[in-house]
Amino acid sequence: PTDQTEAGGPPPQRQLLVGACERTTARALEDDLREAGHTLWHLTALPSVYQRLEEELAESTETTAFVAPLPDGAFLGFFLGGALRLVVEPPLAAGEELDAASLGEEIELGAMFVRQQFRGANLERVTVAQGGVSFADAEASLLERLQVPVNRLDVHGMSAAALAAMGAVLDARSTRPLALAGTTTARRAPGPATHLH
Repeated sequence: PTDQTEAGGPPPQRQLLVGACERTTARALEDDLREAGHTLWHLTALPSVYQRLEEELAESTETTAFVAPLPDGAFLGFFLGGALRLVVEPPLAAGEELDAASLGEEIELGAMFVRQQFRGANLERVTVAQGGVSFADAEASLLERLQVPVNRLDVHGMSAAALAAMGAVLDARSTRPLALAGTTTARRAPGPATHLH
């Protein structure tokens, strides 16, 4: 996706999503899976996972904060015009649990950065990727704090981690996956299409 541009304005921005994984880490993962009798199909990065979920399930052009409360901390992605523009992964101390107040603060800080960097874009919606009833109190708290609609991405009650796995499958099945390791790397472009200057 690209940003919309006004007549006579600057050209639209193109989305560039980059992911990396240390080669030895990827090989170790593949070796461990092979020893267990499995084959690594696709290893990708979380931003790519949530970009695919947004494309397939949300299809919004609103400025959106996408919140995925994962077991080891929250993933916050800020989408403008359907494209992921900012990722925030606030650290979570050992034994600490996610709470709505600190999550709301992180979203506010991210929204302020987005507003400053993207021509005054204001947060219009928050999407929480979490099925079932868990995290329900946070939705009301986020609505009260941020004063924008808060909706839930609920696919048959899947957890945020299960939705991430589904996003990885969507990425793997796409024509241009962000493949860091696994059999899908054969479909990667052989090199950069253009050089960045």
